[in-house]
Amino acid sequence: MNENIFIETPRLIINKLQKSDFDVLKIQQKDPDLMRFFDGPRDDKKINEVFNLITDHMQKYGFSVGPVYEKATGDCIGRAGLVHLDFKGPPDVELAVFLLPAYWKKGYGLELWENLIKYTFEVLNCSRVFATVDHNNIAACKISEKLGMVFDREDIHESVAKKVNFYIKYRNN
Repeated sequence: MNENIFIETPRLIINKLQKSDFDVLKIQQKDPDLMRFFDGPRDDKKINEVFNLITDHMQKYGFSVGPVYEKATGDCIGRAGLVHLDFKGPPDVELAVFLLPAYWKKGYGLELWENLIKYTFEVLNCSRVFATVDHNNIAACKISEKLGMVFDREDIHESVAKKVNFYIKYRNN
């Protein structure tokens, strides 16, 4: 087994974030379509801050956000993973999925969310998981509902400094 793999799905691989992934994640975070539901395209300073935050999270907790590769092509199609909500540590875990626009509407988001939820409950043994979604991101709202997540509240997500919808799924629902 490849030690760099965080989660493998039928069509995708999420790798653990490595220093060598910086350039590909930098390109993604400058993409205006990908970042429009988050805090917009990021400048180099913010990209460095986020990269360090993600790598620190991985070192501290053993999981975080990493690059997503399509198995069939080997192409990096975005990033995904799990983080503690607002990177503040236990108890709440948040799903994070960011796909490049060329890979939207292929079922990849659903596949990633489903496997991340399973990992949260079965490996991390958490009792609940959150997804924070921009209310304009209709596809992500539909995915969360399809997977049994329910709207919890609208609130400020500190990491992106904007109001988002919080969806929640409990292990037993």
